[in-house]
Amino acid sequence: QLPPAEGPAILAALREGRTGGVMGPDARLLGTLPMGGYSAALRWMDARQGRAGTPGAVIATGNGSAQPPVPAAPRVALAGVPSQAALPRRPASLRAEALSRECDQPRGDAAVTRLGPDLLFWLLPCTSGAYNFASLPVLTDGRGGSPRVVTLPGVPGRPVGLPVNAAFEAGTNRLSQFNKGRGIGDCGTAGVWGWAGDRFALLDWREMPDCRGIPDTDWIG
Repeated sequence: QLPPAEGPAILAALREGRTGGVMGPDARLLGTLPMGGYSAALRWMDARQGRAGTPGAVIATGNGSAQPPVPAAPRVALAGVPSQAALPRRPASLRAEALSRECDQPRGDAAVTRLGPDLLFWLLPCTSGAYNFASLPVLTDGRGGSPRVVTLPGVPGRPVGLPVNAAFEAGTNRLSQFNKGRGIGDCGTAGVWGWAGDRFALLDWREMPDCRGIPDTDWIG
């Protein structure tokens, strides 16, 4: 943890530094990292945050007016959680739906959750690999009829049709997925959606395109 008062000095060092040292708990130097790209990365942050040309910029400082205020994060009101008692088994019509979508595992166990008095949400096993298992998300009526395949919203231009390693938490009305780029899960995409009563709304999206040993908890959202 670094005290906020030390921030300006640290940023100044990042601007001018060429090499950074990684210290162990005993203050022993464990290794060094090149810092040639830090200045460019911080300048990019200035531009994205609207700080370029203002006193609040990290690199691209200037005498311009203060940057625009940070916009408030959108709020999504999630639906209430109904009883999950006496959930039905998957009807044959959903197996046919999975086959029509070219799923190669339509006979696997399906997860079902009640979203409303006459609304069920199913995660049908679709395809599998060594460490990734894709599911077909489907909404049906309370008896499992009238299936409607769900396409989940993703980042702009990239909706999610088959969430990977997906799980729905009925107690919070949240659906999560973790599409691993490789087995140890240090790259790929991770998303969370919430059921808002009439749709799934994207609540969180993180991705790491390069497999560099970084756990998903440290990916930038």
